[in-house]
Amino acid sequence: MTSQETIHRLLERERKARKHAESLLETKSTELYEAKIAIEKRNEELEATLKKLKDTQSSLVQAEKMASIGRLAAAVAHQINTPVGYMQSNLESLQSFVGIQNTFFELTKCLLTDAGIQDFQSQRFRQLFVDEDAEFLIEDAHEMLQTCLQGSQRIAKITSSLLNLTSVTEQTKATFNLYEYLSQLIDKFSQSYHPAYTFKLITNKQPIIQCQEDVFSNALLELLNNAIYACKNSEKKEIHCVIDTSETSVTISVIDSGCGIHDSVRSQLFEPFVTTATTEDQLGLGLCLVEACAQSHQGNISVEESEGKTRFSMTIPK
Repeated sequence: MTSQETIHRLLERERKARKHAESLLETKSTELYEAKIAIEKRNEELEATLKKLKDTQSSLVQAEKMASIGRLAAAVAHQINTPVGYMQSNLESLQSFVGIQNTFFELTKCLLTDAGIQDFQSQRFRQLFVDEDAEFLIEDAHEMLQTCLQGSQRIAKITSSLLNLTSVTEQTKATFNLYEYLSQLIDKFSQSYHPAYTFKLITNKQPIIQCQEDVFSNALLELLNNAIYACKNSEKKEIHCVIDTSETSVTISVIDSGCGIHDSVRSQLFEPFVTTATTEDQLGLGLCLVEACAQSHQGNISVEESEGKTRFSMTIPK
């Protein structure tokens, strides 16, 4: 074998070895790439699982908080309700008695002003009537009773609202025809507030969901009442209720053309007893109840303002 043949054979052997090495390198690179993809996919699955666990943990913690608040509110409401009931009943009776007493005073006044009655006792009684300003006392007593009665009614309303808040954690879920309920509610409001307000229901589907029926219907009612109050002093009073249904969730939005959200309450919007209302019948518990309802259904509530309109949206999973 010549040296040239030897060199050729060595080169051929080196070429085959290089080709084999390249093939092994390509195989290993493919395996490493596939392993990397598998690890990334596994990491994504683990991250998704971790997020789901955190969300579940957060929901459980929130549910336990709401349950604790509910138990406390129920206990407070129960303790307040009984004495308030007595007080309200007694005040109503006393108001009736004062009315009768006022009639007696008026009759007595008429008798005392009779020119024919001039004896000492009647003169003394007339002087006492003037000195003690009996007319003012009667009028002031009536106003004081009226104020006390209004106060007791407000306390009763607060305890009733607290009991509504506690029911968020107590009711079991049932089938609820969301479209049918909102249609009836919109029709009712349209009749009650016509022609000042314009109501409209917009939906892409007619969903039937599983929810705590009383709690959910109260939350929707509070959203609409909130929109009505926001439009109270607006020239254009338009309220739209929109139902958006996806594969995984249902979103109910109430959009109003009212005054918008006041800066003083923007950061406390869903806190209890926070309100810009000046009337006694607005307690500031409506949006708090809406948020509690959304959270009890593993959902959320959001708010946004755009082009002179305010949109409250409550989203719950199917």
